Amino acid sequence: MAETLKAKSLCKLKKEIISKHFDEIAAVTRNSQYICSKCARSSEGKKWLCKPVAL
Repeated sequence: MAETLKAKSLCKLKKEIISKHFDEIAAVTRNSQYICSKCARSSEGKKWLCKPVAL
């Protein structure tokens, strides 16, 4: 899933990348099981966040 994002942390994505890959990011965040304790972004997997905490 989201192969073109290359597992880069959602916390560090720039606005241009978010706009370009919006559908992929939506898929990664749809069934969120983790939240970043630094910026409050959420994701289905730890690898997408810089400081993940299980929900």
